[in-house]
Formats: sequence, C-alpha cells, structure tokens
Amino acid sequence: MGGEQARRASCAEASDAQAQLEAKAAAFLALAAALSFTQAVVFCGRQHEAAWLADRLSAAGFPAAFLSGRWTAPDMVGHCDHCQCELLAVWVSCRM
Repeated sequence: MGGEQARRASCAEASDAQAQLEAKAAAFLALAAALSFTQAVVFCGRQHEAAWLADRLSAAGFPAAFLSGRWTAPDMVGHCDHCQCELLAVWVSCRM
C-alpha cells in the first residue's frame, strides 16, 4: 500500500473509532438519563477516550471525573472532589 493509501486508511480507521466512541457515549448518556443510580464507574481502554468521555458526561450535566491508574491517590482524590457533594457521580478510568 502506498503512503497516501496508508494515510487514508489510517484516517478512515480513526474516523470509524471516533464514530463508535460517539455512539457508545450517546448510548451511555441515554442509559444514565433513564436509570436511577447514585454512582457509576466507566472503564475505558485508552486514556484519551476516558478523558473525552468524562468531559462529555460533565457537559451533559453529570458530575464526572477522569481518573488514571498512573496517578497517585492524592491526585485521584483531587479530581473527584467536585463529585463529593453530588447525588450522582460518574468516574471514568482507563487502564495503565
């Protein structure tokens, strides 16, 4: 495969992955809006996806915090502080 073809294939794969992530986020938001719960933990395979999802959930009105296994415990607690007083909290984490 030539350089241009490889670049286009890579862009298409990235676009498909983003579309799948968007669809999963939309499904999760629909589920979260329909169910009654006080806390949830969402695990993502990639750090950038976890950070993106936490931002998306926060923008939708859910108090969400992104956590990484690479952080120290105090760093994690600091990111969760804004979720402490909420009725609903969503933590989004990724593997190391």
